[in-house]
Amino acid sequence: MVVIGAGPAGLSAAREAARSGARVILMDEQPAAGGSLLSASDEQVDGVPARSWVEATVAELAGEPEVTVLQRTTAFGSYDSNYVVAVQRRTDHLGVTPAPGVSRERIWHVRAGQVVLATGAHERPIVFDNNDRPGIMLASAVRSYLNRWAVAAAPARWSPRPMILLPTRGRLGLGGHRGERGGRLSRRRRRDWRRRSRPRCQGRRADHGRERVVTTRGDGEGGRLS
Repeated sequence: MVVIGAGPAGLSAAREAARSGARVILMDEQPAAGGSLLSASDEQVDGVPARSWVEATVAELAGEPEVTVLQRTTAFGSYDSNYVVAVQRRTDHLGVTPAPGVSRERIWHVRAGQVVLATGAHERPIVFDNNDRPGIMLASAVRSYLNRWAVAAAPARWSPRPMILLPTRGRLGLGGHRGERGGRLSRRRRRDWRRRSRPRCQGRRADHGRERVVTTRGDGEGGRLS
């Protein structure tokens, strides 16, 4: 069995397959297994903290002789009869010159009995003009900065806290959330996405749950929002 993706779903699939005696190859493009759980704050899996669950599951897979875990590996082709092709980045992350004969990358050609796609989901961005300026990012990226890398956004002149615009009721673990490192966020949610409004100024009109962001303007370094 080939499992593509080492987030919570992929780890669970690989673990259960290994327990049944199957030969398993687990591929994931990140340097560490866990997927979205690496940015978790207070989530639990099977009654234990998410990161503890990830560590225990990875340790269990490492002890299985019929399991191969390939981190920094991207599956880029899936063909007929469960034929998967992937590239493994072996030495780019090393701080030293690899030993002679060690390749920089390795191409894997795998014919599997079963293929499990557990690649997770991509967060859908809210579309507005100039939404790609430095300082504008998806909620999942903010979550990773706070909980995985302990990086909080610097305050802007017009707001002491970062502003979050969400198109749904979901929070993605952010609204009013301090994170593990003390970063606090301010949330704005637009209730009626079709309602028209007159922006007070370019780049800021997403208050009271009724307005929309029409564009952004940045006068910081490199056009960054300020």
